[in-house]
Amino acid sequence: MRRLSLFALLPLVAAVATSFAACGEGASAPAPDASVAADASPLDATPASDARDPRADGPLDDASLDAGAPDGPDAGPRVTLDELPERAYPNGWLLATQGNSPANFGATTIAGASTLTVFTDDPTGGGTCAGALECTASQCVATRCRQRVKQKSPRQDLGFGEYAWRVYVPTPTPADAQVSMGAFLYADDGHELDFECGPGAAAERASAALKHAGGAVGPAAAGEMLCHMTSQGGPASSSIVAVTANAFHTFAIALAKGASDRYRATWSIDGATFATADLAYGPADACDQYVAGRKCTFQAFVSVENLAFIGDTYPTARNEAHFDWFRATE
Repeated sequence: MRRLSLFALLPLVAAVATSFAACGEGASAPAPDASVAADASPLDATPASDARDPRADGPLDDASLDAGAPDGPDAGPRVTLDELPERAYPNGWLLATQGNSPANFGATTIAGASTLTVFTDDPTGGGTCAGALECTASQCVATRCRQRVKQKSPRQDLGFGEYAWRVYVPTPTPADAQVSMGAFLYADDGHELDFECGPGAAAERASAALKHAGGAVGPAAAGEMLCHMTSQGGPASSSIVAVTANAFHTFAIALAKGASDRYRATWSIDGATFATADLAYGPADACDQYVAGRKCTFQAFVSVENLAFIGDTYPTARNEAHFDWFRATE
């Protein structure tokens, strides 16, 4: 190999030093890949001012939340943030509407946040009950299917961790409407953990033992909705708390390791814990009601559904909820 003398190398050293100096004085960074903007759909066009840090509901200050924390024993929890509507169907999330309900979704800016709006709009009482595959008997009202409009995350492997939704909960029409605004984890019908918010039945609203998110106990005020925090099975349990309507709330379900590596579920609203349950199953157990051999991990859902238990009058007007983001901390 030909050897270079020290004197021959001096010009090369000087050129490298000059290059580093230019970088240190604020040389321009390469332009971003223009294909990213070209591929964006209308649902991806949220203004930067609407981006939110889910820990503080302020401007997003940690871009790693969108990609998840780095892997490794010292990396800490992995955080994945799905901004909605940007990640809503068809940009990542999946349709999960039941019966023959229409896919009632849209993008709305409310209280300064760009949100996924999910709604029912049922002027005739819903679609025709054409059979059990479209609408079971319990979901029929005068031969019409109750509308049940949903989206779900593409991931089916949500296990131990904390899962949170930021949701704007409006008042429904009519005031006692049977309309539920949902944020929940689902494996199958017997393995489901819910927040279901709506007016509540008259007897529930009038209860002297009703808990309120602010700490009070007593009947619900006119400007409050009732949130049911429910385990659908293994075991079945339910608690109710009243929250302020026409406001954003953060609903969270934490799944910690309990006895025998089963789930210990904790429901919280705006950072305050309101219910816990030691479940009889964990991520290694079978949840194969729909898929044989499937284990008990979850998908995340958002929904607006016309459900009988959540009010007293079947709604024929439009009712909606607004979803800002979903966050998984694992």
